[in-house]
Amino acid sequence: MRTIVKSLGAIIVLSLAILAGLPLVFAADQVDLGGHTIRFLGVETTAEGYYKWTYEVYSDGPPALSFWIIAFCGGTNAIVEATQPWEYTTDPHTGIRGIKFEANMEEGETRTFYFVLRYDYPHDPSRPVAVGEKSAGDVFEGGLVGPLCETSSVPEFGESLSVVSLIGVVAALIAVRLNRKR
Repeated sequence: MRTIVKSLGAIIVLSLAILAGLPLVFAADQVDLGGHTIRFLGVETTAEGYYKWTYEVYSDGPPALSFWIIAFCGGTNAIVEATQPWEYTTDPHTGIRGIKFEANMEEGETRTFYFVLRYDYPHDPSRPVAVGEKSAGDVFEGGLVGPLCETSSVPEFGESLSVVSLIGVVAALIAVRLNRKR
């Protein structure tokens, strides 16, 4: 009976190690940052052949939302237009390089923001890009569906677990080996 319990423990540890190595997929079509919600509404092709990305922002506050930024690596020349006022910059508060919208939203306000890109950038809910916001002196960051570049703005969730899975496999092998010696 004791051998069965030890073997069962080793199987559980090994199973957890295997599961830790699997990429985790989170739906990243909405992110809540400090009482404010940013939701990806979609991307569509315009009549001119460009690509319009649309987001809805809800400022629940307090405090009210000052600005929000979404990571984008394509540069100013790839941006045809966007909700005003905007700029392509590296924000000093969040460290995110991308499209920054000076929202200046009141508490309880909902607004739609968009940007139009010249090129068809892929997007994947399992590979969110960095997004951040500032309200009063508070800064929050998260991940959201956005235009992916050759190099993703945020590592995939599965990549960050590779060390954990390696440690888990080693621990499982040690547990099995210890059980054999007893």
